[in-house]
Amino acid sequence: MRLGLIVTKKVGDSVTRNRTKRWIREVFRLNRTAFSRPVDLVIIPRRSELSFDEIRRDFLYFAEKFNGKVSDISRQTV
Repeated sequence: MRLGLIVTKKVGDSVTRNRTKRWIREVFRLNRTAFSRPVDLVIIPRRSELSFDEIRRDFLYFAEKFNGKVSDISRQTV
């Protein structure tokens, strides 16, 4: 599994962009076994006010959806 990150200046200043990248890398590192088969991910965050828990929740939701365990109706739009 590989991870690609694209964090633009729209997300915030350099401190915010680097913190966001660190959090996404950590969530990826801790939860890479959530995927049932190898995958290459490219993540492009769109908001700067994301918390670590929100990133983790969205990552795990995507992993479940990728594995075919979640229907589209079961999650509200954030």
